[in-house]
Amino acid sequence: MIIIYILHYSYKYEYAKECFVRGKYSSAVPLLQDLVTIQKGTDTAQECLYMLAMAEYGLHDYEAASEAFKKYYQTYPRGYYAEMASFYIGQSLFEGTPEARLDQTPTVAAIAAFQDYLDLYPNGKMKGTAQQRLFTLQDKLIRKEYLNAKFCLLYTSPSPRNS
Repeated sequence: MIIIYILHYSYKYEYAKECFVRGKYSSAVPLLQDLVTIQKGTDTAQECLYMLAMAEYGLHDYEAASEAFKKYYQTYPRGYYAEMASFYIGQSLFEGTPEARLDQTPTVAAIAAFQDYLDLYPNGKMKGTAQQRLFTLQDKLIRKEYLNAKFCLLYTSPSPRNS
């Protein structure tokens, strides 16, 4: 009975990996979610959690991806994929930031995530990209301030007819 249980999850793991590699993320996600729970504490769980986060990123579910990358990094801070998980927390948040005229709370969160990455990995593989993303996000906040100021000037200035 135990052998069947092991084979069942071994097969599920291999199938999930195959789906992931082939870019069939919507098929891989539920399998990986199940495996992360069942394989908890094993090397397989570490890989499954990272693949789950990347699959959600591949599906453009950036909120779920950032949460999965955070979970990976919190659970395996010295894990094999720790540096890339740290980067992809910021990248996922970056992809989910709204245009400048909208609330920029997600932009601030993305800036904090990229800054955390750069603090933790000052010579990391993704240093250049993280720095570029930081500049882009900071420009977005500046644009937001400009739009707010323009709005205030437009709607608080006395009109020429009232003078």
